[in-house]
Amino acid sequence: MVASAAGFSAHTAHTKGDNSRTDTEGYRNLVDAAKNAGVARVVLISILECDKAPDVPHFSQKFATEKYLAEKRQPYLALRAGAFLDRARTLWPQRFGKESSPTLSLGSPST
Repeated sequence: MVASAAGFSAHTAHTKGDNSRTDTEGYRNLVDAAKNAGVARVVLISILECDKAPDVPHFSQKFATEKYLAEKRQPYLALRAGAFLDRARTLWPQRFGKESSPTLSLGSPST
């Protein structure tokens, strides 16, 4: 089983309610269901260095899911891909101030 759900994204930033429940309760329910169904292995699309970001939403929740998989002794593989920065413009200014906001661009640097 491959799991890549994300309750924390640019889309959910504009919706009402607690979207982080996908990354907490949703994944716990998924792990429990996989264990109960005898799923051979869960492949979790996680985030690179999520274990080093305890105060960053979504990062810490992905790591909590990894820990829960281990706690439940459910065989798993965590693919820690680089994080998507689709909410960089909405998160960084609130947390660090506009002067610290990263600039993201595609292509080669100009000369």
